[in-house]
Amino acid sequence: MTERLRETLIDLQKNKPIKAFRRLKSGKKPSELLVFGITRNVRRSWDGARKDSGLEDVRFHDLRHSAGTRLSEILPVVHVGKVLGHRNPKTTNRYINPDHEVLVRAAGILDEWQETHRLAAEKKSEVTTESEAVN
Repeated sequence: MTERLRETLIDLQKNKPIKAFRRLKSGKKPSELLVFGITRNVRRSWDGARKDSGLEDVRFHDLRHSAGTRLSEILPVVHVGKVLGHRNPKTTNRYINPDHEVLVRAAGILDEWQETHRLAAEKKSEVTTESEAVN
């Protein structure tokens, strides 16, 4: 859990939004231990949060893809899989979705590699040519 998420959850627990803790259809009030006041239906709450935030195209599962992609930039895939709860690396690979910036960086790395090897080959060629001239 990130520090930011931890702080947000603690804040929500201390300053519970009134709307989230309305009485259930049964007339019972949700437990005060619940952070969002959700007892059974996370989907309905998620749908309401998406609508309120204007992000209706975002699916709950998209959050797992975002987390997997971001983590893969700094952790080995096997560790990302552990965080996401996957046993099979193939499953984890489906959650890693490089964006345009990652693809541009990858192209830059390949260009740099190619240039380094081109320069090394030129240097080797110059050394060979010089040694042939000496002989």
